[in-house]
Amino acid sequence: MQKLYPQSKYRSSLWSPELRFAMRAVGKASSPCLTIQDLMEGKDIFRAGLSQLPDELFRKVYVAKRASRDCILSRLSTNLREIDALEKMKDVILEMHKKDGGELAAISKDLELFKTEAATRGDSIDEDIAYRHAVYADELTALTSTNTQLSLMSSDSDPESTSDESESVMSDELDGSSVAEVAEEGNQAEY
Repeated sequence: MQKLYPQSKYRSSLWSPELRFAMRAVGKASSPCLTIQDLMEGKDIFRAGLSQLPDELFRKVYVAKRASRDCILSRLSTNLREIDALEKMKDVILEMHKKDGGELAAISKDLELFKTEAATRGDSIDEDIAYRHAVYADELTALTSTNTQLSLMSSDSDPESTSDESESVMSDELDGSSVAEVAEEGNQAEY
């Protein structure tokens, strides 16, 4: 029986629990496995784990995390633009409906056809807008998580203390007013 099922040997991990936690936290930012609360409660473990990395590897982890944040910022910017485009298209359809409503009153068949098409497309646009708001909220959560991790990492030692152009460009695109406006519009659309 022992020949069929040899005893397995326990292999201890080369990484400490702190380092495993830190590497899991630094992982894929698009769907973070740890919440902001997890990161805040485990920030000492996170820092202890990262401190075990050699300086060169720490710099690479930090640069990779910054690149991940830039990707999130790009997706957020794209989502804002898509939401804006959909809302403008909805306004166009509503204006067309108002303008052409009076002209088509004489021809009831055409009017009903147009109303059906406008109503169908209007519902579709509302669904698209709601979906984009949900995607935007998810990306904003991922950005907050990534910024929290970068803040924790840079408070210990910032290997790239010079300002990064992509960060400032993306931050300009996502100034607080446009983010707040979209968040408010999304909340109003839900009610």
